[in-house]
Amino acid sequence: MDINKYSKFIDHSPLKMDASESEIIRFCNEAIEHSFHSMVVFPYYIDLAKKIIKDSGVKLDTVVGFPFGNELISIKSQQARTYLEMGADEIDMVMNLSAFKSGKIDEVKLDIDAVLKEVRHKNALLKVIIEIELLSDEEIVRACNIVAEIGADFVKTSVGLLRGSKPATVEKVKLMYDTVSPKGLKVKASGGIHSTEIFLAMIEAGASRVGTSKGIELLKGLKNSNQEIDY
Repeated sequence: MDINKYSKFIDHSPLKMDASESEIIRFCNEAIEHSFHSMVVFPYYIDLAKKIIKDSGVKLDTVVGFPFGNELISIKSQQARTYLEMGADEIDMVMNLSAFKSGKIDEVKLDIDAVLKEVRHKNALLKVIIEIELLSDEEIVRACNIVAEIGADFVKTSVGLLRGSKPATVEKVKLMYDTVSPKGLKVKASGGIHSTEIFLAMIEAGASRVGTSKGIELLKGLKNSNQEIDY
């Protein structure tokens, strides 16, 4: 089994409120050692992470509007500009769920587009988090179509930090994939992906990227099993 092809699905993500500097250093070194696609950090740690992963091939990912997504559009745009100038390669932004639930779709679109303009200016990637557990299937499809219309690169399941949040499900990821893949977008799955079985199931359902803090454990699980999928 080629473990390296699976490592490239992983965005190594120690996104917890009390993440210490020593933890970030450890995660960065793990990302390099295991050739993960990216290292995801809160903006506070961009400078530190950038120094560690420089020239390693690991991308630097950070977050905008995290975790609730309801900042002013101008603030989100400025966040993206600042973080990209600091060296971020990818941005995971939270869609404005309040505006979406209120039917203010034009504002939702303006919000995503403002961040996307900053991302495109730096030739970076944008993933838009729609927080699927707060949405019905119909709303998931609608949100995915909005993200696709604006032209982001990925639609992402969730922040994984909300109180009482539930793990992402294979069925929802498949729904997202079926909605956006014909339009050229990809899907990032995150939220409680802690077992090799679920990891592989997410990939099989269409996820091109998986956000998790358990990447090393997932790869170890692959080494200890004969599971493999074609994609």
